[in-house]
Amino acid sequence: YIDPDGDLCVTGRSKEIIITGGENVDPAEVEHLIARYPGIVEAAVVGRPDELWGEVVTAVVVCAEPVDLEKLREFLRPHLASFKLPRRLEHRDHLPRSAVGKLLRRQIQQLPPEEDRVPVPHTPKEKS
Repeated sequence: YIDPDGDLCVTGRSKEIIITGGENVDPAEVEHLIARYPGIVEAAVVGRPDELWGEVVTAVVVCAEPVDLEKLREFLRPHLASFKLPRRLEHRDHLPRSAVGKLLRRQIQQLPPEEDRVPVPHTPKEKS
């Protein structure tokens, strides 16, 4: 998030940061907003390997009712830069958690992909 002084503050662990097309994405920022979407019971955001982007932002969700990726992206669009929007959506019955209730991101990351995809028209930044 951006603090009142305009500085970027990373709230998660640096190893959890998703790098997509050369841009850094804090999963916690995206999860916080996804949790507000109607019908989503819980959510985790992970990076999935991608040949073009390096990683793509993937929302892994438990839903009380079906959730459409494009509608979720439209809900998030006013609040997130386009590179932070999920490109994949995976529906699960539950998300693995520790005994104290923390998301087990490594286990979520290792779950086999089960996804809806949306084409996104922006391209990775050129490296100079």
